[in-house]
Amino acid sequence: MRSIQRELPQVDGCLDVRVLSHADKTGCFTLVEDWSSQSQHEAHIQTLTSNGDWAKLEALLREPVLANNYIPLETEDINS
Repeated sequence: MRSIQRELPQVDGCLDVRVLSHADKTGCFTLVEDWSSQSQHEAHIQTLTSNGDWAKLEALLREPVLANNYIPLETEDINS
């Protein structure tokens, strides 16, 4: 996970990644990624899929990847 945290921000369009370890589930992690655009994130996943890296990653996991896309709320949206 540390390598993902270190290397993913080097990918074009990735602004940041936070790797969170679940307090109650050993070996369970959440990645919070910030991307310039959804299309850049999709292009990155497509690259991983087509070059075989996604399959290698999945082979290391106990459970399938669960991915969701979120849109950040602006401060004024949260306070209203």
